[in-house]
Amino acid sequence: MNCSARVLLGPLVFFAATVQAAYVLPESKRVAFDGNESDAFGWSIAVDGSHAVISADGSNDQGLDSGAVYLMDTATGTLTSKLTPDDGEAGDSFGWNVGLRAATAIVGAPHDDDLGFNAGSAYLFDASTGEMLHKLTASDGQQGDLFGVNVAVDGNLALVGASNRTEQGSRAGAAYLFDVTTGLQLAKLVPDDSAENGLFGGAVALSGNRALVGAYGDGEFSGAAYLFDTTTGAQLAKLTPNDAAANDYFGFSLAIEGDLALIGAFGDDDNGHNSGAAYLFDALTGEQRAKLVAIDGAAGDGLGRAVALSGPMAMLGAYWDSDQGDRAGSAYVFEVASTAQVAKLVARDGQPDDFFGESVALSGSTAIVGAWGDDTAGATAGAVYLIDLDQVVNVPEPATVVAVSWLSVALVMARRGSTARLFAKR
Repeated sequence: MNCSARVLLGPLVFFAATVQAAYVLPESKRVAFDGNESDAFGWSIAVDGSHAVISADGSNDQGLDSGAVYLMDTATGTLTSKLTPDDGEAGDSFGWNVGLRAATAIVGAPHDDDLGFNAGSAYLFDASTGEMLHKLTASDGQQGDLFGVNVAVDGNLALVGASNRTEQGSRAGAAYLFDVTTGLQLAKLVPDDSAENGLFGGAVALSGNRALVGAYGDGEFSGAAYLFDTTTGAQLAKLTPNDAAANDYFGFSLAIEGDLALIGAFGDDDNGHNSGAAYLFDALTGEQRAKLVAIDGAAGDGLGRAVALSGPMAMLGAYWDSDQGDRAGSAYVFEVASTAQVAKLVARDGQPDDFFGESVALSGSTAIVGAWGDDTAGATAGAVYLIDLDQVVNVPEPATVVAVSWLSVALVMARRGSTARLFAKR
């Protein structure tokens, strides 16, 4: 099946099978127990099993914008503790990005100044006890690197991006591998074609012996992503979409699980300027499998600003979706095997500038969506929504997907005029 057919299949199924948005239940909403104005709780989220890490990088506990993270028990939805580093200071932005695997959490602080202004750092924590394990810095760290702008952890490896590092030019970027047990740096990753303003390391992900690193500034911000072997540090492939275009921001967000990679391109224009999209790639061969777009996508939605991948499901955030007001936001769920869009999530109490969907996390059927602009606990204090996808998603079997899609062709052809008017109004 060619790429265009795969893209078409998902939206058609959604039109026939899920006409209404799946609204998030009000009781699924959580705000920080000590939330304050401008905390931006929900700015970054990671979940694995019964553990979740939620950042509030605007928290002022250790000075203005020093940052903090919260641990959540996803079984109960309870925020169990709040973490700050031993040496946190004003402006560190601790929690700019977070990662989690099993009971190990990693937290980026890209504005930490230990090695120079905005050189950056990252911290490892035990997510069960809240104990700080290690502080990570680059062996060659220097001013302005923004080490910690994006972080990931899997098994005994941690990966930290430094998107502003000067390598083969200003802001070419780099990424660093660490041993979780010892905190020691194992390798430094840079692409074979490292170039000025590539912003390599702006997004990172780990799975087994594969590291995936985004470089969304590559090629006039058309973007790229790179696969590396974590054992050897060797570059395996450079990933770019078949329909790459300037300012797509491909690689701004990404996820990897086993032999599958999911890469966001929130600047893609298929459904209008910056409507957004995401791509599925084979993480073993580097081949593109499919492109995911929303059936109701519209200009400015920014689909793919955040992405998450777990088992049969993929989740894409559309942080500027305007169903409930300008930039209220939404999140979409896709079934990976068929690429069918199976649900759209919006907050029942969504408001303009909530930015619901700027962060998303997924583990099994447990999803968490951040809305850092939520005002419940104060202006932009932030909130998150804990969602059981089993309650809102009915994934069709592959045979059903094909059957429904042919019915959908007729429906779309019959309603093409009204759909065009809908996009025009947006």
